[in-house]
Amino acid sequence: MSDEVEIVTNEWKTFIRNTDEATRNLTRTIVIESSADIANEFYRVLMTDPQASNFLSNTQVETHLKGSLAQWLISVLSPTEESVTSLLETQKRVSIIHSRIGIPSQLVLRGSRVLKRKLYELIGEKTPDLRLQCTMMKFITYSIDIAMEIMNAFYSNNDFDAAKEDENYRVFSLLENAELEKEKQLANILDWDVEFIYQVVLNRSVYGLKLLSRSDFGLWFTHKGKHYFSGIADIGYISKLIDQTDEAIIAAKDANADNLNNLLISVRDNILQITSLLKNLFDEVSKQDVGRDVLTKLLNRRFLPTIFKREILIASKSSTNLAVVIVDIDYFKSINDKYGHNIGDEVLYQVSSILYDSVRANDFVFRYGGDEFLLLLTEIEEKEAITVTERIRKKVMSLTIETDKKEKVSVTITAGGAMFTGHPDYERLIKQADDALYQAKNTGRNRVNFNAANQ
Repeated sequence: MSDEVEIVTNEWKTFIRNTDEATRNLTRTIVIESSADIANEFYRVLMTDPQASNFLSNTQVETHLKGSLAQWLISVLSPTEESVTSLLETQKRVSIIHSRIGIPSQLVLRGSRVLKRKLYELIGEKTPDLRLQCTMMKFITYSIDIAMEIMNAFYSNNDFDAAKEDENYRVFSLLENAELEKEKQLANILDWDVEFIYQVVLNRSVYGLKLLSRSDFGLWFTHKGKHYFSGIADIGYISKLIDQTDEAIIAAKDANADNLNNLLISVRDNILQITSLLKNLFDEVSKQDVGRDVLTKLLNRRFLPTIFKREILIASKSSTNLAVVIVDIDYFKSINDKYGHNIGDEVLYQVSSILYDSVRANDFVFRYGGDEFLLLLTEIEEKEAITVTERIRKKVMSLTIETDKKEKVSVTITAGGAMFTGHPDYERLIKQADDALYQAKNTGRNRVNFNAANQ
């Protein structure tokens, strides 16, 4: 990516150098005067697209996004050779935000077309000189296109990474209920096995019997199991056993009694092997604790983007509230230094248990950093979020951990929270909670501080 950035940097600087100053100055003047109107037109058109309504709300647009677009447009169409490097960084940041929110790249490209069309109209109205109109249009087209090119290059990388994590979280969500899924699929295998035995022993025929691959278990294995357990050696052997079972059943449709007995023995042996291998697969995956912090068993932050993106979308669509709380263990380093890492780990484990036990099934608890935790509280009012956080603070304050030397270790926490008010970029919300935490630390610790996310 660094080579590409250097090429684009030099190309953009050369273009600016070769564009006369009058063209650049007049374009800049028109954009500054009309940036609000351009932003209004941009979102008027974009919000008619069903795709956009999946990611944006009218409140978000009016409160946060129109102003940001106007500033972006002014910066892109007022470039200097000296500002190109910072402009490249801006496009990178914008692409990261688009990826976090989940805005499709084609929607961004459509938006750039709307911008250019509106700017062409304004140039036609405000610039009678046709030659100047042409050079200004060329300047606008190139500037917006190169910004989009940079944005798209970074977006593609971020979007690929986000898609991988979305998929990882989907697998993780299934494996949170691995025991339930295991029992369900073992029951499906047993149901098919009973039906198979019934057909062979009582009816002396396999006519009307579903192939194993077409049974409930077989279909689950084809569409989900292979993917969930990809990379584990036993998965290929299960596939082979299913195929062998189906081939044996197809070959035995006109079999005599002796052959049916052989089929019964062969298939029963395959089913026992599949059952044993499937148990091993679930057990193997359950040991990995994919997505969970090893010490605290809480979600680690790798799934934070996926979960936040989804929950902000739900909150925006349903007009429900959302709270983020960042919790920090007070003077944790001192605890580690004085009592040792074993006691430090015990403190982390005990605090994480209180956090997990104090929230609802629809909330999320992450280990956010070394001694920091993040709570994502869904469908909750600010007053209730504060109450929940205060309850957690008091529970932790009553916690006492005893060392091998019978010393009593007291623990307190400080928490900062913020309420979601519509901006689609979850990083802003996290930062506001972090700022609230910082303020709480500066005013004494062992306290809760909530700031409404109204910036």
